[in-house]
Amino acid sequence: MNNSAPCLWLNVTTTAGLTAPPMGITRVELSMARELPHLYGGRLRFCVWRDGDFVEWKPADGADATSKTGAGSGCPPWGGAPSPRRVAVGTIGKALITLAPQPLQDACRRLLVGLRDGGRTIRQGLSFSLPPRSEPSGAIFQHGDVLLSLGLDWTQPAHCHFAHLRSSRRIRIATCCYDLIPVLYPQYCAEDLVGLFTSYFFSIAYSSDLIFCISRRTELDLRGFLEASGKPVPRTCVVPLGDSVAGGEQGAVSDEVRKLCEEPFVLFVSTIERRKNHEVLYRAYHLLCTEGRRVRLPKLVFVGAPGWGVDDFLTDLELDPLTRGLIVILDRVSDRELSMLYATAKFCVYPSFYEGWGLPVGEALAAGKVVLASDRGSLPEVGGDLVRYVDPWSPREWAREIWELSTNDTALEELRGRVSSGYKPRTWADTARVVKEEIDRLA
Repeated sequence: MNNSAPCLWLNVTTTAGLTAPPMGITRVELSMARELPHLYGGRLRFCVWRDGDFVEWKPADGADATSKTGAGSGCPPWGGAPSPRRVAVGTIGKALITLAPQPLQDACRRLLVGLRDGGRTIRQGLSFSLPPRSEPSGAIFQHGDVLLSLGLDWTQPAHCHFAHLRSSRRIRIATCCYDLIPVLYPQYCAEDLVGLFTSYFFSIAYSSDLIFCISRRTELDLRGFLEASGKPVPRTCVVPLGDSVAGGEQGAVSDEVRKLCEEPFVLFVSTIERRKNHEVLYRAYHLLCTEGRRVRLPKLVFVGAPGWGVDDFLTDLELDPLTRGLIVILDRVSDRELSMLYATAKFCVYPSFYEGWGLPVGEALAAGKVVLASDRGSLPEVGGDLVRYVDPWSPREWAREIWELSTNDTALEELRGRVSSGYKPRTWADTARVVKEEIDRLA
């Protein structure tokens, strides 16, 4: 490699220590870490934020960063499976949390979810609240390099120093906006996220040469927010996300998943949190059971870990005698298990109140599945006229649509045919090509 040639540095701080199956933002960063090397070769390098500065990151044990090693388990090529001791400690910790007062339980769960999804250790998590002693040197960067950061940057202090690195090292900065949900809909988020996200977007407004947006809706939201706040508006670009589940042929499949796939079920892939609106599906199922229709209902499978503000909802699921055993939660699945669930689901649902994109809708359509979805946010951008849209506030409407697709095989097959013939899957290689085109323009 010509050491003087400008490099693209991909910040993989979010996924460098990831052990959970990738979903959402972690899947985006990990997919770009796999695809961009094919386009950049030796000009792509990885970095992570450590101890107040960026340092180069190389795959452990000499593994190729473009390989899919560990994909089936949900681990990135440079990550490893958690040790038995770590699993035991996590299990004990979760048990102890349940003994704490409710407000403390909520705070602990938010912290654990953030640490899991960001792939960070406790030590790193604690360091986020401490200001660095001095500005980072950015010694790994050379004049003309581009730093591309696509992860959970608002949880890390690195973005506060992008402007300094940009001026002192004369590099270009490219960041990503997934959504402005904590700013636009604070009622769906933990209180501290509002200020955190506002500060983050102001920070990247001043430091970014380019901000990728994952949908046209997100781009409009971001530009409108920055303009209304009197902040600079950098160049933005919409980059469509891939909808393939990488590593779908690798990894183990649990007996629980195999058994589920042997009977009819409806699939909802999402972290369990208020904004995702799992509750409207529960209420729809409750209504149908009240009307004596339980015996013909397929199971409802939630794939995702519990997040913030859903303790009462989870208690309802546990105690409701009408729906008990009919609604199943899978906290952690491998990519192979996820692919199997998509392949065998009767149809998929996505009732979210708002989405920056809605990756599982695209994944479901790519698997040839009929999707019932909310019409809010960017979801219509994903599914177009191939998705049946339902009012996210109406349990009765969801009950009616779910019942029809559960019992009317002719209507379901007709919709499947439209999806199969009309949906063009988006690959992560396509996403990477758009990213490269825009990054090259910066040079």
